[in-house]
Amino acid sequence: MESIDEYRRKVLRRTYKKDLRIFAVTVAVLALLLVLAVVLPSFMRFLFWILLILFLIPLVLMCDLCVMTFRRLKRWDVAIGSIDEVYLEDEDQTPTTIAKISYTASDGKKYIHEHDIQCYGDYEEGCEDTVRNMIEEDKKKYENKLVPLFYCPSNPEHCLVMMEDLERK
Repeated sequence: MESIDEYRRKVLRRTYKKDLRIFAVTVAVLALLLVLAVVLPSFMRFLFWILLILFLIPLVLMCDLCVMTFRRLKRWDVAIGSIDEVYLEDEDQTPTTIAKISYTASDGKKYIHEHDIQCYGDYEEGCEDTVRNMIEEDKKKYENKLVPLFYCPSNPEHCLVMMEDLERK
């Protein structure tokens, strides 16, 4: 892997591009709804204003999440974690594969983070073979790999795992 600063710049650039696309789509949809709310006949205008307000709430939350993620990537420390184990957790009848990632923070302490990889969905009779295949595929793909992550310097247990940047041990 390249140096930490180069990696941080690469991830920030990738995240910035993704966030810009999200903001562009958000602005375009809001502009379209606003135009429709203004040009439609008055009996339909009220419905579009309600739709605009209802649509605005999740879009604002989504944009806020993008900004928070970008700020965390910029400010948090980077570490290389090792995916030590991939296992199946089937609490609440929703089988989920989980990666147990260990990493060492700048304070020298070792931390373990459990990261959800994928969820099968609602458990139903007869899906055991599919779930077994899911865990086996995830073990082959993720177990014994290195993965970069960003963690909070003041609370190293909080981290963002960059699963898209896996490396072989």
